[in-house]
Amino acid sequence: MLKALFGTVSRELTLQYLLRLLTPTDCIKDRLAAFYHWDDEQCLQQAIWVAQQNKFDLESVKKWSLSEGAEDKFSLFLISVKSESNR
Repeated sequence: MLKALFGTVSRELTLQYLLRLLTPTDCIKDRLAAFYHWDDEQCLQQAIWVAQQNKFDLESVKKWSLSEGAEDKFSLFLISVKSESNR
């Protein structure tokens, strides 16, 4: 399940540590998972903010959302991203 949620993980090498970072796409999926499964509207807002400030793979988020059975909630996310981007 986690592999489906987090397809790729960015890696940054520091002098002493390897940091594993979520891509913007994976961050959006993570926030939407909380919204889809627990109706956490704060997580929806966080997903919208990440989407507005970063390039992300919309098709991947859509495909994953449909596999989660969250078509209606994904539509709400998409409408919100588009409407707030036009402000």
